[in-house]
Amino acid sequence: MSAAPPRGPTPIRLLAAAAVAAAAGVFGLSYLAAGLGYGRDIHAARAGAAGAALFAGFAVALWPRVRLPVRGVALLAGLGGAGAAWWWVPAGSGGPSLAAAVADRDDVERQLAEADVPELTALNARAEVLRKHFPDLALGLHGGVLRRADRAAAAVGWEFRNAAPGDLAAYRAAEARAALLTRVYRSPRPELDAAARDWVGRSVEARVADLRDPAVERLTELERSADARHALAAAFPDTRARLAAAEDEHVLRRVEFYVSLPWAGRDADLKEATPKERREWCGRHRDLILELRSLDATPERFRAARGVLFRAAHEAAREECRTHLAAGRYAAAFGVARAHAVEWFATAEILGPEEQRDLAGLRDGYRYLAALDQKAGAAPDPAPPPRTRP
Repeated sequence: MSAAPPRGPTPIRLLAAAAVAAAAGVFGLSYLAAGLGYGRDIHAARAGAAGAALFAGFAVALWPRVRLPVRGVALLAGLGGAGAAWWWVPAGSGGPSLAAAVADRDDVERQLAEADVPELTALNARAEVLRKHFPDLALGLHGGVLRRADRAAAAVGWEFRNAAPGDLAAYRAAEARAALLTRVYRSPRPELDAAARDWVGRSVEARVADLRDPAVERLTELERSADARHALAAAFPDTRARLAAAEDEHVLRRVEFYVSLPWAGRDADLKEATPKERREWCGRHRDLILELRSLDATPERFRAARGVLFRAAHEAAREECRTHLAAGRYAAAFGVARAHAVEWFATAEILGPEEQRDLAGLRDGYRYLAALDQKAGAAPDPAPPPRTRP
């Protein structure tokens, strides 16, 4: 007589059914959480804990010969344990639990409404952590951070545009805020870069306008705004050439104006200066402009202005030499030409060959005349006394 078939499902089938039900329950939990606004992110640690609770509950509920109340209690316990595991078990790899992530997301969203740029970077860092562990939960959070960053970027752009030209402190404050926003955007913002460049351009033009002011009459007025120009050039090296060119233009303009005055060299009484006074005045002003605090520290600084002074001094020296020559003072004329050549030799070396030839020609020409005069004015040798005849 054959053995009777087993009555009801076997334990293996029951456990398999419980496992399938537990797996389905895990996915059901994810969709339930998504429906509640908590995202459908699934992690191995959370899914494993929730699945274990569901499996235990379903296994007891499906096991034969278990009383109905026990089945109900086991099923409720399994569902409750799964929900608790889904909510409280950490995500693994240092990640937070769903409960902590939801609380952090809500706190970030609350602070975003009034966050300034420094707070925004911290909130963005927290949002990045949430996106790493709970990407579905934090899906809308990143967009909120970017929208707040856009408003902050507009405010920083306004700060750049309204910073006074040359106000480096205001520029640095706006620049620091822009750098923090770059960390949020993960790339520079073109509109902020453009606003920063615009401020630099306005600052340079303001410093150039200082030197073009008609009220700035004296060469030494260059010192009045030197600190501002040097600070700007130190902060933005690309502006140095433009600012140095503006200094050259200012000095050249003032030198040309002064040289054109007939009393240049006699400013005290405004009477027409003598050639010697004009020549000495040019030398003093050459030394004066070389002492100015220019952005150009090379030996060729203020080359054009020094060229104007050289030509004025050279003309005065020629006129002074002609005056001595007309009076027959050849040695005095040569002395003026020689002193002029020595004083302006270094300047002529910078200006070029033409100026060097002018200096040498004036000096050598009057040296020759002085030498001829010296020979012509020398006393003749006395004749020997006549011999007496023996």
